[in-house]
Amino acid sequence: MTEMKGSPDNSLGSFMFGLTIGVLGALLLGTEDGRKTAKKLLHSMSEGLEKNEDLFQEAKDIVSHTVSQIGSHVTPPVESLSDQSTGFNEYPPPPPPLTNRPARTPTYFTSGGESLLP
Repeated sequence: MTEMKGSPDNSLGSFMFGLTIGVLGALLLGTEDGRKTAKKLLHSMSEGLEKNEDLFQEAKDIVSHTVSQIGSHVTPPVESLSDQSTGFNEYPPPPPPLTNRPARTPTYFTSGGESLLP
């Protein structure tokens, strides 16, 4: 038996997953029955959220309490502005050296040394 080295190529699986999602989306949004099904699905999800509203509020309270506890232990960073001196004397880099290059003639309007322009 041959051994596969490295990771297997999953491009076909990714393509098929994307194709499946695309087909389902087209069926849900492109047909009348699909739109009705999508509305029912969204309505049932919202009913589930309304039933668990107290659970979500309790989780929100716990998170806000935890954030306030952690925030009391963290000191804010000292702000420094970029135009303030840092104590180091940094000088800008020197300019690039001057070179005398001949001007290049564009070659995209010529062919064989002859101009293509009228």
